[in-house]
Amino acid sequence: MVQKVMRAKTLFFDSNPIGRILTRFSKDIAVMDHNIIWLTIMSSFGIFRSITVAMTVCFIHPYMILVVFFAALIMVRIMNYVVSTLTESMMMDSVYRGPIHSSFTNVIDGLISLRTYERLKYFREGFID
Repeated sequence: MVQKVMRAKTLFFDSNPIGRILTRFSKDIAVMDHNIIWLTIMSSFGIFRSITVAMTVCFIHPYMILVVFFAALIMVRIMNYVVSTLTESMMMDSVYRGPIHSSFTNVIDGLISLRTYERLKYFREGFID
């Protein structure tokens, strides 16, 4: 992700405010730090347990191979639907959070000027609105 942003054209930075880019980086780092480790451990245990149970059941009752196959097919279809919905949800999240972070970043960058011209109250009210 860093390589893509570093090699991005100027149009990318014109169309994406710095707050949205920073939000995306911070959310991705938070996901890697907190969620991926537990998700990897629990999903690997779940996958191995499911495969072992399916193999045992199919060994005892061979006709269950069809049931396991259809269950796996349904699960793959559901996962495809969930991934597309999750991607759209993340895009909407960045679109709605982008203006807030952009405004906050602009205020932080121009804090000296705001204090000099005593405009903090004006920008605070705009930020809250």
